[in-house]
Amino acid sequence: MSHYASCDAKFTDIECLVTALNEMGLTNVEVNEKAVVLVDYKGHTRPEKANVVVRRQHVGGAGNDIGFNTETGQAIISEYDSHNSTSARSPQAKQHGGYNVRWIAELKERYAVTVITKQINKLKAHGRIIRVISDETHGNNRVLTLKV
Repeated sequence: MSHYASCDAKFTDIECLVTALNEMGLTNVEVNEKAVVLVDYKGHTRPEKANVVVRRQHVGGAGNDIGFNTETGQAIISEYDSHNSTSARSPQAKQHGGYNVRWIAELKERYAVTVITKQINKLKAHGRIIRVISDETHGNNRVLTLKV
């Protein structure tokens, strides 16, 4: 049985999390109002619970469920899946060597962009004018300065 580890990732917006996961190649995402148990590679239930779940058959190979508890903001990923990239279904997981800290970092980045875009669209919908003051790249980071 694989050991699960929790990563405090601050994923709290379900819509934005699902969008980010889809962008990362995980398109079969289960969303539950209440947290549900995760399932390991043998089909046994685990004590870990999450309300956003990528079930093991969509993770790849002999994978375990990957979960996200949006109440706590935590990502829940088995030790096996964090190191296994050979059968991973996500192209980014293959590139990063599994569903590991580098994969989580990319997911966080995509999630943040989705949250910011959602907030900008809300402001625009309420008649608030958004103007880009500057758009710069600093190393691997893109910095937008906006004026509302």
